[in-house]
Amino acid sequence: MKFSELYPLKRIIRMFWLKLLPVLPMRGTLRFRLMRFAGVDVTLGGGWGGGFIGHGTKLDSLYPEDIHLEKCVRINMDCVIMTHHLRPNNFCNGDKDWFRRGGVTIKHHSFIGARTIICNSVTIGPNSIVGAGSVVTKDIPEGEVWGGNPCVFIRKRNLDELPKE
Repeated sequence: MKFSELYPLKRIIRMFWLKLLPVLPMRGTLRFRLMRFAGVDVTLGGGWGGGFIGHGTKLDSLYPEDIHLEKCVRINMDCVIMTHHLRPNNFCNGDKDWFRRGGVTIKHHSFIGARTIICNSVTIGPNSIVGAGSVVTKDIPEGEVWGGNPCVFIRKRNLDELPKE
């Protein structure tokens, strides 16, 4: 197999952006806008870009197109967003279904605390808060606060104070 078949130019450019953007000194709003060049599905709106991605946040380089960030999403520093994982038990048995891929969607006006890990096939609802250092393995409904390892429900937010869209 040729190198160009294994790593097409589009994949190399995406990997370059995904490795470079987390460590460059820049505003988080600019980092949010530039993630589009890495293949991440970013919805702009709500001011200048509307969203924020903190320094050191790593997004999955294998399937960045499976990450969907809506407007006004705030992701704090050193977070990890994964869209795939290996199932080691199936891999060792020789099964073909050893690799799992799933999308991550973070809805509008959500806040992700520092050093949070978001696993694949997860949707974080609008106006939700995920506490720092959490490991998100399941969907989070709208307007709730979750935290911990694994992530558990803490409380509901007052929906009257929250932005509608």
